[in-house]
Amino acid sequence: MWTLAERKSRVILGDVGFLADADGIEIGWHLRRESWGLGYATEAARACLTYGLSELGFHRVSAYVETANAASVRVINKLGMSFARTGADGVPPWAEYAIDRASATRRAACDRRSVGAARHDGSGRPDLLKARRQEQARA
Repeated sequence: MWTLAERKSRVILGDVGFLADADGIEIGWHLRRESWGLGYATEAARACLTYGLSELGFHRVSAYVETANAASVRVINKLGMSFARTGADGVPPWAEYAIDRASATRRAACDRRSVGAARHDGSGRPDLLKARRQEQARA
């Protein structure tokens, strides 16, 4: 697991990383409640997932989530992971999502095309709507 810290203040926000389980490699993250909804989980999990698939040579990575945890499901969807299975064996209902290296590579190439034309608005976030309009105008 890696520690997540805010760049300027160095305040610890949470952690992100991999776990080995019986079915393979699992990615997970934990954030302090004050850090929820600010994009930290998506940014950190995306960097971690990319590192695992490209540098560590993982072929497939899973994420397990309680189905009621809508925020983590959104993060998982932003990572491009696909639904694999569900269960409720003695714990709250859960779902497994997964992505393999080939799917992640295709998604990254698609993301680069859409973000490549993006302009940053000063917030550190790309203006994706403007990028999409520019792409549509060129087509």
